[in-house]
Amino acid sequence: MEEIDADMTRKQNQVSEKKRLELRTEDNISTLEAEITDVEETMDDELEDLQLAAEEASFMQHDINEQDFKRHQMEKFDFTVWRQEAEAHYQLLDTITDEVRTYEQLQQQLVDFQKKLADSSLQLDTIRQEEKDWRNVFEEDKQEKLSEIYQWVETNAFLPIDEEILQKTAREIDQLYGENTYEDIRQLFVKKSTSYQMNKNEVIATHKGNLSFVQEELKHKKAELTSWQTKRDPEPPYQKEATKHARMQLKEKGYAFAPFYEVVEFQDHVPEALRKQLEAILLDANILDSLMAENGIPLANDRIITPQPQMMAHTLADYLKPDIDPEQSLPEQLVDDVLRSILVEEELQTESFSFNEDGKYRIGLVEGHTSSVDAVRYIGKNARKRYREEMIAQLQEDIEGLQHQINEVNKKIRDLEASVLAAQEAMKQFPDDADLQVSYTKMKEKQFEGKQLQKELERIDAEMQATNQVYQEKKRLLDEKTIT
Repeated sequence: MEEIDADMTRKQNQVSEKKRLELRTEDNISTLEAEITDVEETMDDELEDLQLAAEEASFMQHDINEQDFKRHQMEKFDFTVWRQEAEAHYQLLDTITDEVRTYEQLQQQLVDFQKKLADSSLQLDTIRQEEKDWRNVFEEDKQEKLSEIYQWVETNAFLPIDEEILQKTAREIDQLYGENTYEDIRQLFVKKSTSYQMNKNEVIATHKGNLSFVQEELKHKKAELTSWQTKRDPEPPYQKEATKHARMQLKEKGYAFAPFYEVVEFQDHVPEALRKQLEAILLDANILDSLMAENGIPLANDRIITPQPQMMAHTLADYLKPDIDPEQSLPEQLVDDVLRSILVEEELQTESFSFNEDGKYRIGLVEGHTSSVDAVRYIGKNARKRYREEMIAQLQEDIEGLQHQINEVNKKIRDLEASVLAAQEAMKQFPDDADLQVSYTKMKEKQFEGKQLQKELERIDAEMQATNQVYQEKKRLLDEKTIT
């Protein structure tokens, strides 16, 4: 019984164990079914996600691989091919992504280039307009400068600026800073001014040369005037310095002597015409300035008349008479004897000194003739006084005339020098080109900026064209890859 009970208990235990196993198995099956359901749902979700991803990535092989998977999903499925195709497609996408990035970068570069071209073109238009504006200013400045030069010429009309120079100036102004400079224009007027100054200076030099002669003549005239004012009587001309010196020595030694003309006077009956003739004869024969002196006076560099009076003959005593100053210690008889020693003859046969009223005279072997003097100057105190006064008056008049001439020449020189200074000052006032330089420089700066910007535009355009070629090629390759 016990065995049976034990067996029953054992069997009951076995049955209980089986029931527990069955329940556990059912639980496991339920769990597994739930898990399978979860897995299937998850798998469906994953497949759906993969489908979406494949559509987004244009992975065309996905549908084939999915169908193949679904046919063999109850079996152990080999994902190798699917994975390889997905990896290959991923790599393709990665490559396309890089190329798309490059493509987009190129596209952006083209946009940037276009913007740069647009901005630079606008800037170039602005610069060209500014250049045009400055060119207009420059042209206006040139016309104003030409007007200033014409006004300068009008103001300084004393300068010899002819129409040809003005026409050339207009042409040069029109081509200014191209083939010429403003200094070239200025030199046209400098040459005229220099020529004008040289001409004036030459005239000044001539006047100064003449002035020195006039001043020297004035000096001589003043000295001559002083001499006439200080001398007692005029002296016949051509007296040698040695003779003057000899007579001074005779005077210092106390000898009594006098020149012929100082101790004689015309007699009242002698007419003026004959007086002029007689003085001319005595002057030409060197008698007028010869000495009268008593015997024993030493002779040196001079002439002394030795009297040989002719008492019963026609002599110079019939025309002249002694006229001795108290201070002259010559005896009147000596003078009278000298006058009576000079014969008046028509035929001039006497071997001693003789003459006639026709102007002929003879001294020994020498025979001569002379015309009348224009005025009696030496014979007679009144004649000498009158001649001295006339000479002083004439010299004073000459001096006044020379001084006036000097003043006139000095005035001319001052006027000429003022003309030279005026020409120099005029050139200092010649219009400069400071304003022209400003407008021209600005114009050239804008011109240079325009050229540089044009080069920059060409460079940008060239770079854009090159970039566009790369862009178009990249687009073509992407189109091929994405279409495929």
